[in-house]
Amino acid sequence: SADGKNIKTLTQFNYVADVLTSSTTYRNADPSTQANRTIDQMVTGAVQGDKRSITTYTGFEGEEKAQRTWNYDYKGLVVKSTTLFHYTADTLDQSRTYRGQSDALTFEAVLAANKIKSETDYSGFEGEEKALVTRNYDYNGLIVKTSTVFKYTADVLDISRTFRGTVDKTQAADFGAISNTIKSQTKYFGSEGEEKALDTYNFSADGKTIKTLTHFNYVADVLTSSTTYRNAD
Repeated sequence: SADGKNIKTLTQFNYVADVLTSSTTYRNADPSTQANRTIDQMVTGAVQGDKRSITTYTGFEGEEKAQRTWNYDYKGLVVKSTTLFHYTADTLDQSRTYRGQSDALTFEAVLAANKIKSETDYSGFEGEEKALVTRNYDYNGLIVKTSTVFKYTADVLDISRTFRGTVDKTQAADFGAISNTIKSQTKYFGSEGEEKALDTYNFSADGKTIKTLTHFNYVADVLTSSTTYRNAD
């Protein structure tokens, strides 16, 4: 967890001839509620729970890259979505998430039945890539309904803005100059890689006024409640 007091997940790595081929991530089902345990006590007490994801890799030993991830439902029984990753010169530049389970390893090999759910462009050097913009599709995977653009401060996610329609990678690089109608803005808190939404501002249909503000509350990194207020500006 963000405070280092609990183990949230366990990931098991699988190798063939010293090359990483796949990994499986499970929820930690440790039933203990004991406070202030040592790291050794937490690790010893960790229990493999429901499956969260399976990732397959490609590449030579020491240079493996994630190729495909199956994302499971909460019970770990059904693959809800499949995410494929694309690299240019070993740097992650795009990922696409499709509905359901796909055995494809490239964008081109995905079957028509697996409708695209979202597409993300990345920026940054190899091993330090950050999501720059995510385009979210309608249920049929035909139309981009919204685009969410991410802004970082010292590599930590600070703000995201969701716009109506398509925002491409070039447009997303200039966070403050996007001309699409804004739908919402979210402020985050937390350390790099563990950021959580703190406040979301929801705009009117024309993007000219803020209609509501939503504040999110967490206990031990788990979202427990949110409160939405009317904007009294």
